[in-house]
Amino acid sequence: MKPLDQWPLAERARIRGVLTDIDDTLTTEGTLAPVARAALSRLREAGLPVFAVTGRPAGWSEPFALDWPLEAIVAENGAVALWRQRDGRLGKDW
Repeated sequence: MKPLDQWPLAERARIRGVLTDIDDTLTTEGTLAPVARAALSRLREAGLPVFAVTGRPAGWSEPFALDWPLEAIVAENGAVALWRQRDGRLGKDW
């Protein structure tokens, strides 16, 4: 594995989005740290959608889908997708 700064820019430019786990990846002891929130915001500002993926239930994931700067959360091991709609309400796909 090479450091990111050694990854050619042309190859990095092909990234279309980011998938990430939640528990102990985005969160520490169940909390989204300010540095993690800032990183998610920078990705969004750069035009890269971030999709968080978890095995947790949809109800557990709903507050995060509304609060965190994510495109969507895929919950229940892929059975449910949650996203914030333009009007601020939560969209769900089962």
